[in-house]
Amino acid sequence: AEEGNSSNKRKAEEISEATTAEVEIDPATGAVDTRTPVTVLTGFLGSGKTTLLNHILTAKHGWRIAVIENEFGEVGIDDSLLR
Repeated sequence: AEEGNSSNKRKAEEISEATTAEVEIDPATGAVDTRTPVTVLTGFLGSGKTTLLNHILTAKHGWRIAVIENEFGEVGIDDSLLR
């Protein structure tokens, strides 16, 4: 078991050097999980989407955040927030 753990640790170190994404290794299989978590933010007009997005983008949580905006309407409300 000790040898397997050191092998997994080496895999994680190699991957962390190649990418800035957080890497998890399944201890049972040794498989590397490099998936990127995704959250879809949706809701009715006035439900607090912009407020939540603003909080996520300005909080000091240490996460790296990417935003893909798909906004409909004549006037872009969140456009100024994301610049």
